[in-house]
Amino acid sequence: MLGGHGRRCDRPASALPPAGTRGDSAVTPDALDQAGEGVRGLIGVVIPCYDSRRFLRDTIESLVRQTLRPDDVIVIDDGSTDDPESAISDLVQEYHWLRVVRQENAGVATARNRGAALLVDCDFVLFLDADDMLEATMLEQLASVLQSRPSAAMAWCLPEFIDEEGRPATPAVWARRRRRRGIWRVEEVPDEVPETSFASLFAIPGIVPSVSLIRTRAFLAAGRWDASFGHGYEDLDLFLRLRLRGDVLFLPGRLVRYRRHPAQSTSNTDLYWQQEQTLRDRWRDLESLDTRERAMVLDAWRFWDRRLLIQRAGSVARTRLCDGELWLALRAVLGGVRILVRSLVRHHRSAVRA
Repeated sequence: MLGGHGRRCDRPASALPPAGTRGDSAVTPDALDQAGEGVRGLIGVVIPCYDSRRFLRDTIESLVRQTLRPDDVIVIDDGSTDDPESAISDLVQEYHWLRVVRQENAGVATARNRGAALLVDCDFVLFLDADDMLEATMLEQLASVLQSRPSAAMAWCLPEFIDEEGRPATPAVWARRRRRRGIWRVEEVPDEVPETSFASLFAIPGIVPSVSLIRTRAFLAAGRWDASFGHGYEDLDLFLRLRLRGDVLFLPGRLVRYRRHPAQSTSNTDLYWQQEQTLRDRWRDLESLDTRERAMVLDAWRFWDRRLLIQRAGSVARTRLCDGELWLALRAVLGGVRILVRSLVRHHRSAVRA
């Protein structure tokens, strides 16, 4: 562990004593004396790593700087080809508490599941991408949110986007705010409202693993990461399953530096659009859900079809009409009508089955 089970650290990162691996002599008495009681609960961090050697040190050092230090940190090297041995060996020598597991390339979901299975008695787990970094209070703030709400399955914050060199970058297209039904139209959920509904999650507010602290028992109950889903939207699929089992709480603040660069998988937009369709197709199947869960999913589909997509079609129609493109405006309107009819038919069929 990095200096105490869920203990707050008020010392600078450079002053942290080297800790032993879990099971060895862990932390000196002086280190514990200078660490406040802080937030209770053991925190594990799983870092799937594939060809991220040049970013990994920054990621690990952001954990060292945490005001609430994690208790177990595991790097899963998922068959990297960028010669990670030297970089990882240097990190392990410097930070003795760091555990590294190497495997043949099996995909990020499998790597995350393997890391989670190796965590020792952790109440909360963070799946941190190997090219991202945490702000110093990230773990403390999100763990505090989860401790204050025992029914919460997950807490999340916002990312600050950076480029390969750590400079500010343009936000990604998926970085959308939470949305809900308004009286007349869809509106953003105010930051002071922490609850993130299933329907709001379904509308893809731009949550990624690095910004999300998950209660371990909820993660296990939700069935872990689905390795068969593929990469892209596998995170939202998990978050939706978590929301069926507990609250998902939002903490305003940009507490994670999310790195954008050409080598990352999210740069493949064609793949991500395909994966979004895979997600939608999966959540049309309600057979395995109980009555409460089925009602939540149907409500999310109504919000998606009858509010979000129709409002989007109306916005396109207005733009086309203002541009004098009457035929394209009419096509957008007809598309909205088609979406509404499809939603009504789906809801009727689901009601009949129920």
